[in-house]
Amino acid sequence: MYKKKKKFSAGQYSEIANAMSNIELRKCNKLGTLIIGEFINCEHMPKTCEELKDVMMKTADMMKVTVVSSTFHAFNPHGLSGVLVLAESHYSIHTWPEHKTIAIDLFCCGVIDYEIGIQKLIEFFKASDCQILSLPRLTKKYFC
Repeated sequence: MYKKKKKFSAGQYSEIANAMSNIELRKCNKLGTLIIGEFINCEHMPKTCEELKDVMMKTADMMKVTVVSSTFHAFNPHGLSGVLVLAESHYSIHTWPEHKTIAIDLFCCGVIDYEIGIQKLIEFFKASDCQILSLPRLTKKYFC
């Protein structure tokens, strides 16, 4: 039911776009799609909740999703989490500065432009490696 992880290095944006288009995001045989991203060896880590919120709001705007509410938390001694509740579902980012790693979850019940958001996040975090997993959720065959 899930799609195999794809690995990308920074600068391989055309490969990301091709891989994302191969993931069957635009078919109507499911109620939603969960995109899981792991950004590894990030050279730029957001240091404050405000910085994380800024990048999340910018990428949400680029993906043309509607933000309903948000919450952010800074952990002690380090690390941030942010969640945007979307009219389309949700978008979260969690950071591990001690590992130079960032995880994202993006769940959507409709069609959105995931590719542009993923590309912008890779650029912003300066990730040397990125793994993307797509998981169709609640396929409609279970509701027939």
